[in-house]
Amino acid sequence: AKRRTAGAPETAKRRGRLAFLFLCRAQIPTAPIWTAFFDEARREGGGDHYRVYSHPRPGFSFGRASPFYGTEISNRTNVGWGAVTVAKAEMLLVRAALEDPLTERSLLLSEACVPLHPFWCLYSFLLSTEKSFVKTWTTDERKQLYDFAADDAFVKSRWRKGHQWVALHRNHAAILTERRYAQFADAHARSPAAGEFRQLAPARWGMAGAKADNTHHCFLDEHYTQTTLALEGRESELVAASPTYISFGKLRRVPRHGRRLLGAS
Repeated sequence: AKRRTAGAPETAKRRGRLAFLFLCRAQIPTAPIWTAFFDEARREGGGDHYRVYSHPRPGFSFGRASPFYGTEISNRTNVGWGAVTVAKAEMLLVRAALEDPLTERSLLLSEACVPLHPFWCLYSFLLSTEKSFVKTWTTDERKQLYDFAADDAFVKSRWRKGHQWVALHRNHAAILTERRYAQFADAHARSPAAGEFRQLAPARWGMAGAKADNTHHCFLDEHYTQTTLALEGRESELVAASPTYISFGKLRRVPRHGRRLLGAS
């Protein structure tokens, strides 16, 4: 029997699009799963209800056989693990999706993410509310890695941390501007921790100046969106939950190398 599609007849009447934003290094290892997901979406009439955007490293292009061919955004940056540039790449993806006036929701994903539900189920769920899905909480963690100068007390009174992967309403995505990102990047560069790293970097790692600032681990991607929305007074407009689920099995700590994909069961 043909599987029933979740909400397709009613939801398909909307014109708004769901933007899939993939932050990746280069090839996406889960591409075969996404191929099946998007093929089914098109077969069931969802082809005009989504767009895919990707941010691989600058200069990289997907091959014609990849489902991500032609999705690469033109404005890209070199990304270092744990560095401010992760948040910059996310901001660039969000800004690219906003260039399409039909983009209503933006779903930020990693190269390791896979869909757990059919397209129409996901589309209907995310667009069923005017709220964004952003896991966020109050914390003092990593405040010392940023110095917001005259605004320091104000920003840190609304300092937040949360999950990197979010689903944003268009109104909330529009707040994540280049100017706002620059505010955080400059605050990191002014911090004593960044200054100390900048002094050590030339001798130890052969890097200096902006390259050192863009390498130092400050994990802005876990604070940028959440704190920005708090500063703008938008937290009441959020569902405090991530749109993604993650499991590292029985591992007690997450290794930086040797990550594995858990079997789908």
